[in-house]
Amino acid sequence: MIAYLGMGSNIRPRSYHLQRGVEQLIVATSAASSRVSPVYETPPMYNTDQADFLNMVIELKTQLPPLDLLRVINEVEADCGRLRLKKNGPRTLDIDILTYGDHIFQTKELQIPHPRLHERRFVLQPWVDLAPDTPVPGLNLTVSELLFKLPEDSRIQLHETMVVYQ
Repeated sequence: MIAYLGMGSNIRPRSYHLQRGVEQLIVATSAASSRVSPVYETPPMYNTDQADFLNMVIELKTQLPPLDLLRVINEVEADCGRLRLKKNGPRTLDIDILTYGDHIFQTKELQIPHPRLHERRFVLQPWVDLAPDTPVPGLNLTVSELLFKLPEDSRIQLHETMVVYQ
């Protein structure tokens, strides 16, 4: 199954946290393949009194079912120093499941597709660079069509291209 994950970090060293998270996800999910988007520097969206984020999207081909993937994600975040002290507060690493194939999945712990991905330029911009024609289940739009619907935001800047070592 192809899963797209959004990743972000706003506690330094931000690039290190993203790189470490990607590498750990690949190993922990036994991903058959993976690709990563470029990294963008973005302002915080909900709690604006914090440092800017680095954001990216990763494509994983994995056999893990959604709740097992979520468990692995929570372990990787914790291993990278993630503390959940304040909702939408600063974090070393934040990983969200954006889509999981063409599945629509909803439990108390997890909603797929991610319920707010359509309003998040910090997710859609790197995702479009990686896989612009990816359909989002339930929305009947591709990620590039969703991005086109959002207002421009010049504060979102290309930061770097990440090299993943497997």
